[in-house]
Parts: sequence; structure tokens; C-alpha cells
Amino acid sequence: MRKNYKVITSILDFYFITLILFYFLFNYTLFPLNLVPPMDLPIGDGQAIIALKNCPYSLNELYMGINSCDPYNRPFNYPHLVYYLSKIFLIFPYRMYLILGSTLYLIGVKKFIKIISENFKLFNSSYLLNFFQISFLFNYPLMLCIERGNYELFIISLFLYSNIELFNPNRRKQFFAIFLLTFGGLLKLYPVFSLIGINLYNIFFNKLISLKKIIKNLLLPFFIVLTITPSLKYIISNTPKTQGGLGFGFLCIYQDELGKYSFLFLVIKLIIIFLIAVFSRLSFHQLKEKIKRNSVINRIFVLNAFSFICIYFLSRSYDYRLSFFIPLLPLTLYFIENIHFKIKYINFKLDYSVIFITLFTMIFFIDGYLALASWPPSTMNIFAAIFRVITDFFIQPIFIGLILNILYSIFKELIALKEPKLKLFN
Repeated sequence: MRKNYKVITSILDFYFITLILFYFLFNYTLFPLNLVPPMDLPIGDGQAIIALKNCPYSLNELYMGINSCDPYNRPFNYPHLVYYLSKIFLIFPYRMYLILGSTLYLIGVKKFIKIISENFKLFNSSYLLNFFQISFLFNYPLMLCIERGNYELFIISLFLYSNIELFNPNRRKQFFAIFLLTFGGLLKLYPVFSLIGINLYNIFFNKLISLKKIIKNLLLPFFIVLTITPSLKYIISNTPKTQGGLGFGFLCIYQDELGKYSFLFLVIKLIIIFLIAVFSRLSFHQLKEKIKRNSVINRIFVLNAFSFICIYFLSRSYDYRLSFFIPLLPLTLYFIENIHFKIKYINFKLDYSVIFITLFTMIFFIDGYLALASWPPSTMNIFAAIFRVITDFFIQPIFIGLILNILYSIFKELIALKEPKLKLFN
């Protein structure tokens, strides 16, 4: 089986890098990138970055919308560091950076899967590891991100490598992971949620109850927010607010379609999240032992899950941001492996791993790929449109409810710890 795994892995790696190379080096319109419908301009989102190299206007002018170098005339909504780095480092065509970023991401995926196959002893199936690889490389949000040339690809890679480094017991490697998250936070705000999550874990894990120590552990996220504060109001105001059907998140509602009933949409989602989180707690009593068994995996799960929950509830994100959280797949499966969903009266039993993989596949694959050749969304076939509504209404909230339950269980066990543990990142 391991031999088959290596063969399949090699085929998947070759397909991924060949697909990227052919798409960017030869002809953007020759074929769609893994069936993702193209924009009218190649690497459309990346055009905002490409235009910065020779843009004669000041950052203030771009922020305030006085002038624009973007071919779509979109207002500038990136941190100021992106503006200056683009001026310095865009010495090669932007597509070369996308190829480099995709290659580094592929290398990171291989390292991450190797680590989880060695550390998560429950993952003995080669087919499951292949599924992880397919999920990391070919999920629709990632393909959409690469096809659009969105620079979130680089943030996704930074985040993946920070996950990898946190598995290493070497303190320098762990500090390097924090540096990657910090740099990512200066390029895009949302990695700051990951830093807050891991520092909260540190506070609870080490029983840092004094105000001074709590402030010390949260200085880094505060520093990032303070650094980008001058551009923060422009980033928020200039960033498009996606509605339902184009993205994910609690606030992605169908205002145009539902009108005054859109608030009811939010209430329904919140009720589903609450019910799933409460109901799954009845089955997740086995989590206690797994949480006590491995503090490293707990820490990395909190890093991913805390930021995922924050982004879900606080923003309206386009689909490609989902690819930021692919590491949640194996991390969550580790916790819920061999835990069953039971209905006593009809003698029904189902593994939660099957439920989670099904939800994951619907959100990260089916939801996007169902909309093939349906751009703009108004041309989407009726079946794809209905499925997207179902995903927003039911599937995403159930997915969030399960993640939220595990996150709550970890912090509950941390609070129950009587003795402070070895300090992390202090």
C-alpha cells in the first residue's frame, strides 16, 4: 500500500506543478486552471499588485480613491507594507512569483503530510494521506486563489510553514513560526487572529494569571494592529463586502434575494451552530484523553481553529480564503477519530470522521466546482446555486459547530489543569 501511496503522490505532485507551469508560462486562455472559470484579465486579482511597480501615485491617493493604477479601477485595500514591497521586489513578471509561491506551497504540503503521518499514529491509511494531499493541492478555493493571482497564496504558504515549524520541539523553529505569522499579519490582517489564539493557549497552558504576563503574551498581535493602524480604516472601507454565493462566513447573507428576511438567515445559522456544538458535546467525551495526550497538537489546532472561527464570525470572505485552513482537516480528524454519532432508538451509528470529511468535501470541493463555467455568478446553473445556498445555510454552520466544540474542549481542559506546564514562546 505504501508503494501505491508513493506512486499516487508523485502523480499528484507532477500534475500540480505541471498545471501551474503550463498555465502561467504558456497561455492563460489555453485551458482553465483546474476548471476554474477565468476572469477577463489574466490573474485578475494580481493586477492590483502588478500595477504598483510603475504606479506614479502616492499611497494616500490610492487609499482615498483620488487616483488608481488598477485596471479595474478598484480602490487600494492592502496594508502599506505591500505597496512598498511591490515597488522593491517586482523585478520579475508577477506570474514568476506565483509559480515560486505555488512550488513553495507544494513543498510545504509534502512536509506537513509527512509530519502528520509520523505524529498522528491513527492515520495509517495511505488512501487517507492521498486524500489529504488532494485536499491541500486541488481544493477549489486554492485553485481560485492561484488563478486570480491573489497574493493570499503567499499568506497561505506562510501559514502552512508556521504549522510545520510548530511541530518542531526546537525553540528557534517555534520562534520562526511566530515570525512567519507576524510577517503574514503585516501583509494581511487576519493572521493576527492566529497569533492571538496561540498566545491565549500559552496563557491558559501556563496559568499566566497576572495582568502583566497576559499583556506580555498579547504584545505581538497588538504590535501588528498598531503597525497597520494608519491603513486599517482604508483596508476595511475599500475591501469589497461579498454577499452570499460568492464567499463564506456568518455575515455572508443574501441581502438582494432575501431583503428584510436576511436577518432571519443569520439567526438560523447561529441556531444551527449552537445546536451542533451542544449536541456533539454529548458524543465528544473521549476528547478529554486525546487533549491530555499531546499538547503540541492542541496548540496547532488552536492556531488554526481560533483564526478560522474569528474570520467566520467577523468578516465576509471570498472563497479563496478557505484554503488558508486546509490544515484543519487532519487536525480535526485526529481528535474525532473513532468517535461515533449514535441514535439509540433506531440502532444507527456513524463515525464522526465520515461526517466531517463529507462536510469538508462539500465546502472545499463540490460547492466551488459545481459552478463550473458559471462566471459571473448570475449565470450559475440552478442546481449549483441551490447547493451554494444549502452550503451557507446548513453545511458551513455544522462544520463550524464541530470545530467550535473541539476548540472549547481544549480550553476547558487547559482551565482544569492544576499545575502550570513548561512555558511556550516566553
